[in-house]
Amino acid sequence: MLKRSFFSQRSRYLSIVGCLSFASGLCFILSGGTLIVFLNDQKLTLAQTGLFLIAYLPHVFKWAAVPFMEKITHPDYRRRLLQIGLLLKSLLLLGFAFSPKLPWVWFCLLLSLHLVSSAYECILYVSQVVGLNRSNWGFGEAAGVSGYRCGILAGGAGALSLSVVCSWQTVYMIYAGIMLLPLIPLYFTKVEFSPKERPPVIGYVHYLRQAWVSLKTSQPIWWLCAIMFFFRAQDAIQGQYTTIYFLDLDYDRGLISFAYKTFGMAMAVLGGFLAAWMIRRKGLYLPLWIGLISHGFSTVFLIALGAFPPSTIGLYATAIFYEFTKGLSITPFLSLQIFSCTQTYTMVQLAALSSVAMLSLIGFGAFGAQIIKPLGWTTFWIVTILVNIPAVLLLLKAPKRFLYPQIKMRIS
Repeated sequence: MLKRSFFSQRSRYLSIVGCLSFASGLCFILSGGTLIVFLNDQKLTLAQTGLFLIAYLPHVFKWAAVPFMEKITHPDYRRRLLQIGLLLKSLLLLGFAFSPKLPWVWFCLLLSLHLVSSAYECILYVSQVVGLNRSNWGFGEAAGVSGYRCGILAGGAGALSLSVVCSWQTVYMIYAGIMLLPLIPLYFTKVEFSPKERPPVIGYVHYLRQAWVSLKTSQPIWWLCAIMFFFRAQDAIQGQYTTIYFLDLDYDRGLISFAYKTFGMAMAVLGGFLAAWMIRRKGLYLPLWIGLISHGFSTVFLIALGAFPPSTIGLYATAIFYEFTKGLSITPFLSLQIFSCTQTYTMVQLAALSSVAMLSLIGFGAFGAQIIKPLGWTTFWIVTILVNIPAVLLLLKAPKRFLYPQIKMRIS
């Protein structure tokens, strides 16, 4: 009976993590890939739209807000902050619907949206840790990634389909409402998002210094920062522009929405759960390798797609391999972030590691937009494969005592 109660509690927690991650993924795609399609429809060039990635900078500095969040004394302050975050994100999406058609206005709205989103994600990531024991962190990450991918599906495939039959103003109004849906399970699902810990009493600078020293003492810190920056460089440089590529190849928006985004998202979720299973059985080292190599190879399908006339079968094949391997690569990467943190300073350390990954997205993503036109799509895709080389070299030099035996997730 006790065992059944434990699994029921864990299932409820994983469900709410998935719902909250859905809102996070929805915000990410509406302010990323979907926004780039919107800006492309407004006749901005890819080089110009790539500069909008600078608005992601608040995610790079979200670790700086963690000590202030830790000092909030409400017994369930993370729940309240998550509710506020959802409301603010919804209002900012309404801003996109009613703002004047001026690039600087869109950029200011986008910057504000990412300010809110960075705080929301910081709280959400830590909530995945405190509500599960260490042996189930892999499942927590899988639930988070799955919810996140479903949010990307809703904001990617859904928005692309809606843009065919209604205006972008209507699209953003609809998604402002959808952003509020996770408030329902957040209110009715009574799960603990934080222990009743006492807030830290040490000074702000000293707190950050102690978090850094704790991470540096327990982990190979410079290797860890480097792998955070380079492991997902391929996705950083590719991810914002695949839809524009398909549109340039004269694929119909409805077909892209279903064949690539909807079907592909299902494959990404499957890949994420397979990666979570491998993490429980084999640790992180092997899944990191499998995700990196397989996802790099999947770019061949994007190159092949441009060498032939538009083909529904070709688009489905690309969705199967490209998105499945993306799921394989994301789950071990995010699990590595969580397992690298020490218990006392989990929140600030997790925010710092995800900040390094976001810096990679900004740098590689903005760079990618500048080289597409001068190089052409085929050469661009080849370049995106080559950016995996630093990550391969880092994994070859990985401290195996850190990645393999210590982070092995078997339940006795």
